[in-house]
Amino acid sequence: MKKILILSVLFTFFACFQAIAQRIPKATRDDNQVIKNLTNRTDKSGWLYYKNSTKLTHNSLLNDNKAAFGLTPNDVMKLDKEQTDELGGKHLRLKQYYKGVKVEDADYVLHYDRKGNLTHSNGQLGEEIDNNTNVIPSISESEALAKAVTALDSLKLAWLDPIWEQMIRTDKQDSSATYKPKGQLLLTLSDNGKYKLAYVFDITTINPNGGWKLYIDAKNRQVLKKVSNIQQCTPVAISFTSLYNGVQGVLGRRAGWFSSWRGLETCNNEVNAETVHTDGSAVVNNSDSWGTYQQQFTSAHWAVDQSWNYFKNKFNRSGWDGNHKKVKTFVDDVNFGGGPFYRLSDQTIHSFKKFMALDITGHEFTHGIMHHTSNVGSTGESGALNESFSDIFGTLINHNTTGSLNWQTGSEFPWSEVGLPITFLRDLQTPANSFPPSPAIFMGANWANTANPSSNNDFGGVHINCGVQNRWFNLLSMGGFQNNVNVQSIGIDKAAGISYHNLTTQLFSGALYQDAANGATAAAEALYGCGSFELEQTRLAWQAVGVNPPQPQLNLFGQTNICSESYFDTYINFDACWRFGTN
Repeated sequence: MKKILILSVLFTFFACFQAIAQRIPKATRDDNQVIKNLTNRTDKSGWLYYKNSTKLTHNSLLNDNKAAFGLTPNDVMKLDKEQTDELGGKHLRLKQYYKGVKVEDADYVLHYDRKGNLTHSNGQLGEEIDNNTNVIPSISESEALAKAVTALDSLKLAWLDPIWEQMIRTDKQDSSATYKPKGQLLLTLSDNGKYKLAYVFDITTINPNGGWKLYIDAKNRQVLKKVSNIQQCTPVAISFTSLYNGVQGVLGRRAGWFSSWRGLETCNNEVNAETVHTDGSAVVNNSDSWGTYQQQFTSAHWAVDQSWNYFKNKFNRSGWDGNHKKVKTFVDDVNFGGGPFYRLSDQTIHSFKKFMALDITGHEFTHGIMHHTSNVGSTGESGALNESFSDIFGTLINHNTTGSLNWQTGSEFPWSEVGLPITFLRDLQTPANSFPPSPAIFMGANWANTANPSSNNDFGGVHINCGVQNRWFNLLSMGGFQNNVNVQSIGIDKAAGISYHNLTTQLFSGALYQDAANGATAAAEALYGCGSFELEQTRLAWQAVGVNPPQPQLNLFGQTNICSESYFDTYINFDACWRFGTN
């Protein structure tokens, strides 16, 4: 029973969004002449690749061609976020609104190269919503919240606890800040495939700590869904002995110029992070040399610092939001708690006794990166991708910090102390050796059923099916043979760059494995060029894990010398691109 309980909590890192059912988007249907006139190629998963020198804005593409994209006259696509990548390209993230109400998980991304050409687009839309859908609620927000509270079965609410309320006010430096949630009206896809108007609340609970997303029908109070989701200071150098990495150092905080105590808060120009007790109280000592004092806390704080530094040094990203927002970590140094998690409702990391190894902490840190970029969901295939990206970058953070490449995550944690006969949690190189066994091939051996995601089936196998992309990354980094496909190594740093570019610029909340393959291909092309070795191996690695079907090879034959005349001030340019392999 103890093992089952621990496993259950380990699997429940966080869950927040339900993926829209797989379908063929209207934009990719064979009879869609409007889209055919705009594109060179379409992918049935919803990716559109546009003709050269296309300059369409999001209004001229989507809002002026609503029917072609399955939108109704009552739908409007609004710009939510604009991002410029390291190559000078721009990525516009759009949200769908129906009669002024946001449509959940309906977001679309337009990708422009550095010359301003629209190269491709992808995402999910709420297609052909019934024009008779009423978006006027029949109940008030307070009535909906009361129903949501009832659905939480007497769990203790953070906003009713004075200590927690004071903690959030102090953290935000806002006397009116509160954990009491505001309900958001949106249209959510119900089990019958119809959109329903709902109030959505992000609720933080304590004892046990947790986060919940509650969907309450705005017409009849029915609970539609209940999903778990889990300052200026004076820097001072602190040395300590970490749990797993020997003697290390962090920049902590001195409480005022004349105070003798030091706290675990790094808020210099590079890192903005704080580590506290589970009740929010500061972790302090009156010395610069902590040794093994408060070892769980110092180890966790250092691991978060290293995670921050990895993304800053490799991708010039300052923290989760890219804008130096504080990362706060709560650590319980008494209980094991079942496993660490990233809590969506207040954007914090929660860790437990001895769990703060580099790869595990880096895993949770990456969940925060995802939440602030592509917001990949946490159930079914989307959730598996979410877990996989966190596994990948947890491994990379460990490798970058220690210089050692270990494909087995959680190998430092003493699993015997929680009653589990294992020495690691997941194996990115050999997913079948993971606990529990993971698939190395999409829909292959060990694949978990993604239907009807709930806590009873690991929310659709998110901690199992992650093995597919984990193996893809391993093959791309190191090379290897699988599924009758030979993949050559491009090196772990290049594979990391492709993965980061894919995660932060290409994907979206309901992304599936085919979307990840398309996004990685687009990322490799943007970074290394069409016809490049890196692009070819990216494609082959996805084929090796069973996501991309075999593609036709383009073979070009002819004379080497195609022009023998020389003209002053005359330029001849040959430009061709084939994404699926060229000789």
